[in-house]
Amino acid sequence: GPDNEEAIRVLHGLQPLNRWIGNEMMHRSVLKVPSSIVAFNIYMNSLDRVGQKLSTNRSQRKEKRLSMTMFTCALDLCVLNAYGLFCCLECQPGMTMREFKRRVVEELTSRERSRREKKRSGEIPAAVSSPRVIVNATSDHHITTNKRGRDLECRLCRELGLQVKVRYGCTGCKEGFYVDFFTAYYAREALNKDDPDMLKVQETLAEKSIGQPVHKTRVRSNNSITPLPELKLHCHWRSGSA
Repeated sequence: GPDNEEAIRVLHGLQPLNRWIGNEMMHRSVLKVPSSIVAFNIYMNSLDRVGQKLSTNRSQRKEKRLSMTMFTCALDLCVLNAYGLFCCLECQPGMTMREFKRRVVEELTSRERSRREKKRSGEIPAAVSSPRVIVNATSDHHITTNKRGRDLECRLCRELGLQVKVRYGCTGCKEGFYVDFFTAYYAREALNKDDPDMLKVQETLAEKSIGQPVHKTRVRSNNSITPLPELKLHCHWRSGSA
């Protein structure tokens, strides 16, 4: 305790330390702690991490929960001990503490990073480029707008297990399509094989071609897709203005 003179003498006295307790508004509270903790903070990259990660703005400051700072402190001590053993064994001479910590972090987070990368690669892009080719004019499949706006489900997205609304549909199969995904169905040779956005599309089409199970698609006919004879250009001039 603060009144134990023998303990204070063993710890080389007490020193002030600024710390957030939880009731402050603008300034941290000043506590008396063993001077060894303050010295360790200065020279050995912080034994006490409570006062770190604080905002410098004059407002309510943000910091990690105390339980998290205690956890990271324990991890730091483990890494320090591991690095000491690593240097004694001389497994790889010349490796710095920073590099050692970086490799430990990469090893501990490798599975989570891999999971996030797979999830990110499976997402449908918000915007797709315009079609690179025009489907053969003699084909029965043409992409047109939807009469009711953006309320069609993309057929290929459903086969990928996603629910995405589009405003274009095919006049032949009466299904909704992204423009590039329509090209993937009816002009696959026009796809760029190096396009990362189309890799998942090509994989799905390949699985379908060899009989692999895919998500169920809609078989009901959709009458909201504009037929080709009803497509008209909008005229913005009046007959009497000529």
